[in-house]
Amino acid sequence: MPLVSGAVSQPRLSRGSRDGIIVAVNGRPISARALVYALEECYQGRLERGRHPLAVLDVGIDPELVDVNVHPAKKEVRFRDEGTVFAALQRAVRSALDGSEPYRYHSTSSSVETVAGLPQPQLVLHEATTAIATAIPSTETSVLRPIGQAGPGYLVAEGPHGLVLVDQHAAHERVLYNRFLDRLREGRGTSQPLLIPQAVDVDPQLIAAAADHRAELSSLGLEYEEFGPRSLRITAVPVELPSGRATAAIQETLAALAEHRGDGAMEKAAAALACHSAVRFGDVLDVAEQRKLLADLESTRESITCPHGRPTRLLVEWQELTRHFRRNY
Repeated sequence: MPLVSGAVSQPRLSRGSRDGIIVAVNGRPISARALVYALEECYQGRLERGRHPLAVLDVGIDPELVDVNVHPAKKEVRFRDEGTVFAALQRAVRSALDGSEPYRYHSTSSSVETVAGLPQPQLVLHEATTAIATAIPSTETSVLRPIGQAGPGYLVAEGPHGLVLVDQHAAHERVLYNRFLDRLREGRGTSQPLLIPQAVDVDPQLIAAAADHRAELSSLGLEYEEFGPRSLRITAVPVELPSGRATAAIQETLAALAEHRGDGAMEKAAAALACHSAVRFGDVLDVAEQRKLLADLESTRESITCPHGRPTRLLVEWQELTRHFRRNY
């Protein structure tokens, strides 16, 4: 069984290239596209498109299971069971990322951490070992108490570690995205029939994409009828989607399907649908709605970012406030 160890960055730290990714086998750096793909797949829905994580990973494996003679410089290797190595790396990285903490605020006077000689402010690295997967999860409950709204679309809440600022759209988007993914896995959608079906004009390739994924769209709560060569008639939408946004939501959801044919297409479609279904930045939420959104966010997987990789919240720790207001002496 391969042992994967090393360090990976939290989603908030990324680069525009893969220069910050180093993969080694038994301590020797290698070029391994498959393993880099395995790593980046773990960040899907956590990083914005075009951004890449920082990582230093070493795969410990029996030398008999590795062929190092596939490249003259021995930088490329071939694994006897690549699937097992691929899965071990993803288990380790996902285990590390699941332990990521909310984004933290640090004043300019805070110290800057350094890793491998590179200044990396506000970076916490996690050990990416297979042992982490069996670690006992914390039993501490982190219930956020709503205080109110600030600015055009931020919720202010109090938590056990400090004040939390929440981007209400990004937070609701993540909650709905995870909910839609669960429905896709279960094959059961929750839809609301439209009293008056809405005709949506779309390009022929989008109609083809809809036909290819009709069952999955139904699991998301989208139901439709073909209405001519360039039009669909929408008969039902997810219960979370305001009917007034149905046209734009359908067009973008189908565009995501057409653009990302194959693996990951339905995840992109679910992200587009979640974006149109979520509360908007600037909507006024009453206290009950704030409390419900905060509770849903706390119980949602991978909740520190929206499905497009934007942060959902910022934590201002009590100790940071104590230092700022000089209450520590």
